[in-house]
Amino acid sequence: MSSPRVTALNEASFVSDVYREPDLNRNEPLWMNDHGDGESSLMLRGIREFLNTPAGKVSGLVLVLAGIAIAAFSTWSTYGASTPSAPSKFTYICSETGKTFQVSSKEGMKFPVDSPFSGKATGYPATPCFWNKDGTIRSSPNWVLLNETKGAMGPTFCPECGRLVEQNPREPAPGERPPPTKAEYERQRMQ
Repeated sequence: MSSPRVTALNEASFVSDVYREPDLNRNEPLWMNDHGDGESSLMLRGIREFLNTPAGKVSGLVLVLAGIAIAAFSTWSTYGASTPSAPSKFTYICSETGKTFQVSSKEGMKFPVDSPFSGKATGYPATPCFWNKDGTIRSSPNWVLLNETKGAMGPTFCPECGRLVEQNPREPAPGERPPPTKAEYERQRMQ
């Protein structure tokens, strides 16, 4: 077992072996210290030698230009002038006919919108129902007019599958449990 003094000396010699002061007489920059293993300074010297060749200068220039291009694109996409995007089309449903249609959103739009089916202002935003009667997921949604949207009381059930439809539903994942049918909903409320 070694004494504390011998251990301290061993640790001091280890530190001096690992860390070497840069040789300022050789114009070696501080970051060129090889930390005692010799590999990192050799690698950096190799990179420096490559960058002094014509191919290295071209490669360096390409890397610098790529970095500038990435920085410029990043800055432009973050702070650049925002151009208004094309108006989004939303699905609406005619409260008289139950038929759906698309309308481009506009600033200051008021509801209901004019329906091409009734010729009157009976178009309301439609809500998707993603379910079949048997509880499986539909390939394309059925569009429903929520009671809440038209000012009626109570929950909305899809006229096609009979399941509860709530505002802003997300597309279900495979294996997800379907919403309750009207009968299941009523049973849950009675418990």
